[in-house]
Amino acid sequence: MATTHDDLRAPRTRTGTAWGLAVAGTVGLLLMLTFILQNSQETSLKFLWLEGSLPVGAAMLAASVIGAAIVVCLGAGRLLQHRLAERRHRHRRLADML
Repeated sequence: MATTHDDLRAPRTRTGTAWGLAVAGTVGLLLMLTFILQNSQETSLKFLWLEGSLPVGAAMLAASVIGAAIVVCLGAGRLLQHRLAERRHRHRRLADML
């Protein structure tokens, strides 16, 4: 039986994966910082009764963070809904078994 290249590789570890994600996150943060610094001209913002001014880059970053937070909340709600349905299903099955 021949040894392949994949047989000689060490398995992936959690630390290695975390290191790769840390590198990707750092690159992403550097790109965002560059974007903010290049878009530093002030702009006025109005939302409902709120009014103010921010640099364009910071305003766009704030909008994307708010959008991401909304997505996370919706995802968390969906996970909670799924867990509750799973728990109800498990209790019904246990009740039927008794």
